Amino acid sequence: MLAKNRFAARWASFGGRGRCIRRAAGASLALCLTLAHAHGLAAQDGFASWVALFDPDQVGWLENENRLDELCRDAADLAACHQTMLSPAVRVMSLHVAPDVTSSRLGELIVIAVPGRGLSAVFRGDRGDSTVPLRPDLEFQDWGYGPLFHQTFAERRGEWYRLPGGPWEGSAWALLPDDAAQARVLSLAPDEIIEIAGRGMVVVAVEADALLLRREQPADHWCDEASPPPRIADEPVRVARTDLVDDRGHLLIGLRYLKGC
Repeated sequence: MLAKNRFAARWASFGGRGRCIRRAAGASLALCLTLAHAHGLAAQDGFASWVALFDPDQVGWLENENRLDELCRDAADLAACHQTMLSPAVRVMSLHVAPDVTSSRLGELIVIAVPGRGLSAVFRGDRGDSTVPLRPDLEFQDWGYGPLFHQTFAERRGEWYRLPGGPWEGSAWALLPDDAAQARVLSLAPDEIIEIAGRGMVVVAVEADALLLRREQPADHWCDEASPPPRIADEPVRVARTDLVDDRGHLLIGLRYLKGC
């Protein structure tokens, strides 16, 4: 997949190692990522990364399987309560051709949370009743550490996000409001360790249209009680966002060490 991307050639020749503040052993994902906010219809002012497709209440719903005694303690009909609490929590969002609810619809994205099983999504177009499964670009189903069920976005206008090509024609705009319990955008921050084509890279700096990267070193994610080896100084490389996406606009970046050490 990466072979189709312009970054592949640069990565093959990149052998540098540079400096960065050591990420603490066992650090949670939240400590190494920032959640970006925007208001009105202004465009995003940072690196366009990923947006959560789920709602906060769906994450809590996933844990129902382990909370049945608590949730159904006072239920008159225990079996009916169990059935209700284990049923899917479904969110349906319309996809539009423009960031406007009055614009033409492409269809709808349906995100499903099943207790004890995780999140899934399907797309249903307005031209028919059939659904097509959708796997987001960033997915990590362990809701004890996440979960991650985030899709690349190419542009943001307030609470509207332009998603790259999928089961729909061209790009699609989705209205994904922020919530008091969850900011929608998952943004890369300096010192985060990412993965490209199976290799670790450390984010040195984040620009609106590029990342400054260096190759991961053992000390960047050191979990041993002994002291980590010294880092080797090196010049990082600047990689444009356009070199980090595939032909449809999906980010080719992954996140490493989602569970810490």
